[in-house]
Amino acid sequence: MKVKKIASRLFSSIFRKYKILFYQNLYHSTSKNFVYTTSGELSEGRPNKKTDLDYTIGIVAVAHKRFGELKVFVQSMINQTQNNWTLHVLHDGVNEEFCNIMEGYRREKPMQITYECTSERFNDYGHSLREIGLKKATGQYILITNADNYYAPKTLEFIDIAIKNSEHKPDVIMFDMVHSHRDPGIKKAPRYTLFKVSYK
Repeated sequence: MKVKKIASRLFSSIFRKYKILFYQNLYHSTSKNFVYTTSGELSEGRPNKKTDLDYTIGIVAVAHKRFGELKVFVQSMINQTQNNWTLHVLHDGVNEEFCNIMEGYRREKPMQITYECTSERFNDYGHSLREIGLKKATGQYILITNADNYYAPKTLEFIDIAIKNSEHKPDVIMFDMVHSHRDPGIKKAPRYTLFKVSYK
């Protein structure tokens, strides 16, 4: 399985600002299946709302209330510089306000945005909803996320560049993130701390 690691200039600047050292050697494995691309390699080409890519990214997002964050998340997808995505948002349980919000976005992007409420509340941190969403997801790549996250406008563009820089299309694309809340899985970590991901 080929894995590609990417980092954006935005994240790098955040790391520098907060004097966080970017961990360049995340993968200690010597396997050639793990591919790492630095932010410098991602500076090539900056397409704008590109639609002629030969793959799509199906985004599966789980939600439960937190409607302010939901709006920020969906808008962050609409603001992407790449246009090769579809978004399906699942709400944990029936909620009229969620449906009203998402219907407005669906009308704006009817070919890209869909949504649904589950008939019951699972209350299992979104795990059941992710399973439902994965079964319905389309696209050569699937991005699983929560609807209280948001993505910089060039996120999908950086993913595209990472794929293009690979000798073969990777099976998995990974990237670090910055959490704006405290303790993002790291004990006593301040806000805007680098959250490093690893393949397990």
